Amino acid sequence: MNEQEVAHWLERALADLGLRVQVKAQPLQDSPGDYALVVMLNRPANAALNYEQLTAWFRKAVASRYPQVKRLALYSRPMGQQQADWKTQVRLGPGLATEGTLQPDLSHYCFVLDRQLLTADLPQPSSVVRQAVLGFHGLTSGQKEEVLPLLPTLFRNPSAVSTVTLSVEASLWLEVAGTSEES
Repeated sequence: MNEQEVAHWLERALADLGLRVQVKAQPLQDSPGDYALVVMLNRPANAALNYEQLTAWFRKAVASRYPQVKRLALYSRPMGQQQADWKTQVRLGPGLATEGTLQPDLSHYCFVLDRQLLTADLPQPSSVVRQAVLGFHGLTSGQKEEVLPLLPTLFRNPSAVSTVTLSVEASLWLEVAGTSEES
């Protein structure tokens, strides 16, 4: 099953809602050749979606176009947010009943810019490293270029990094990241 094709098809079908769609197909272990489809609907923050109607549409549309999909896990979140604020799971096929116990394990996956889910089987970084990375993404491109060559030294030995030649913002970020790592 081509996840990118499914994502583009869904995005075109739901274009009037302004959604960006991410998809991950997971083979079902208990049923070879069948799949569970995980769909993340990224919506504008001000969009008011009728989730009951949307779920009914997904049941019908996915079942008719992709009969090998036997389970759907639908998630929705405002664009730019990490956490889903709505989710439902449904079985496709006889009965089309809502499946309350289907909880796809997304802990080993991450969404990427091309709207695919990739395996990310890595240990969770410390909160200090996560904050440093988030702060790094807040820097401008020029500031990032200043900081990049210093990162290996910063994370091995924060006190060995000199901020004298850096811009104020870049040096502030390095000082905060460096002192956080020492704590």
